[in-house]
Order: sequence, then structure tokens, then C-alpha cells
Amino acid sequence: MGETNGRLNGLTCSEQTVRILLLSYTVLFTLFGVLLVVCGVLILSSTVQIETLNLKPSQTKISGASLAGVGALVVLTGLMGCLGTISKSVCCMYSFATVLSFLLAVHILTGFVAVVNRKAFAEAVTDEFRKTMKSYNKTDKNKLETQ
Repeated sequence: MGETNGRLNGLTCSEQTVRILLLSYTVLFTLFGVLLVVCGVLILSSTVQIETLNLKPSQTKISGASLAGVGALVVLTGLMGCLGTISKSVCCMYSFATVLSFLLAVHILTGFVAVVNRKAFAEAVTDEFRKTMKSYNKTDKNKLETQ
């Protein structure tokens, strides 16, 4: 019915497969972005301070807002990819590829900075871990003394 010269709806089998794979990828990408937004909003709306991380309320709000912002960027990028795939829009696909390339470059740069500063990062995490363990032990002793 829609088949002409071995093509289905004007696309070959390999073109259809690529479209389906790209659409699947962008849907998963968009769902991951929604998850980031939800986590960011939960952190922002949380009235309970996360005591084990020793974060100030301002740090908690900043981390929640940045997580929600990154999630919104990921959702918009994913929607642009879905729109480009479904409508076969070349402009949307180029924009999608450009934003994905930018995000990939940011991830590579972040990984490079993390590798270069891994010693300072490990020391900071170790110090915070020790502080947390000391406060945990004090809290545990106080609970035992009051019982």
C-alpha cells in the first residue's frame, strides 16, 4: 500500500531502523532529563536539611536549582531531537547534534578537570567523611546516654 520500489513510506529499511533507534534514544534522553528536573524540584522543596552531607541551606538550594536547570536543558534537547526525528526536520536535527556535541564537550572537560584535581577532591571528601563520622559517633553516644 505505502510501498514503492522497495521503500516503505519513502524510506528504506535501514533508514527506518535509524529513525526508530534515534527516536528511542531521544525518548530515553528526555526521560532522564525529566528525572533530573524532578530530583532538582524535590531538593528545592525539601524542608529537611541533609545533615549527613553537612551542606548549608544555600548550598542545597543552589544544587537543587542547578540540577533542575540541567534537567530542563536535557528535556528541551530531547524534545528537539524527537521533533526532528518525527518531522524529518534537518534544522532540528542539526540543532540537536550541536547541543549534544556541546554537552559531550562539557562532560569531557569535567572529566579532565576531575582527573587533574583528583588528589584535592579525594582529600576534601576524606575530610568531610571524617567530620561526618565524628558527628555521627557523638550523636550515637548522646542517644545511648539519654536512654
